[in-house]
Amino acid sequence: SDVCSSALFNDTDLSLVLTFTSGEALSTGFATLQVAIPVCRLEPETPNVNGSEVIETDYNFSVLDGLSATQPLWVIIRTADTAL
Repeated sequence: SDVCSSALFNDTDLSLVLTFTSGEALSTGFATLQVAIPVCRLEPETPNVNGSEVIETDYNFSVLDGLSATQPLWVIIRTADTAL
């Protein structure tokens, strides 16, 4: 996306939220697991150009505390289990 490209080329921070939703219906929606990373930085490999083929590259990233985030990583779960 444009945001990722901009952060990559300008060497700036990004936030990342991963959301996984199951088919388990709850009264407030569906069972969900989220991982939220408030500050991360992409560390890409230089892509190899394959002529007219689709260019693929891997992106590693570092999780940072941003010098102000109270937590470098948050894990959120929504479940029907009342024993948690």
